[in-house]
Formats: sequence, C-alpha cells, structure tokens
Amino acid sequence: MRPLITSDNNLRSFAKSKRLDVHGHFWVLDHLVEEDIISPEIAILKLAELDIVNPRLKLPREECDKRIALWSKR
Repeated sequence: MRPLITSDNNLRSFAKSKRLDVHGHFWVLDHLVEEDIISPEIAILKLAELDIVNPRLKLPREECDKRIALWSKR
C-alpha cells in the first residue's frame, strides 16, 4: 500500500484511524533533499513559502527551525 501525502487534518486523522501510512510537507521536503532532487537552500525557501502562502497550515515552528538548522549544515 502507498503512503498518503496530505496536509488536511481531517483526512490525516481518518487515514491514521484506518492504520494507513500518512505523511506531510516535512516528509516530502526531507526526501527531496535526501535524494538531491532539490538543494537544502531551495528546501528552506519552499518551507518559508509554505508558511507565507498558506498560513492555515500552521506548520510547527519548532519543526521548521529544526529542518532549517539541519539543511543549513549540508
């Protein structure tokens, strides 16, 4: 079975209740950087854009900062 990628909390909750593998923005960006599909600098910019373009996502600041610190070291 394939993982579900979503930022919708209702869909995420439903999928988890059905024991499905669910991922979001952080997971996607992590993998794009790990596979050298995008540079860490681009990932940082895209993370910032997500926060600006869709503030309703309410991305956890701590998780954003953690990734920015990690990607900045690469």
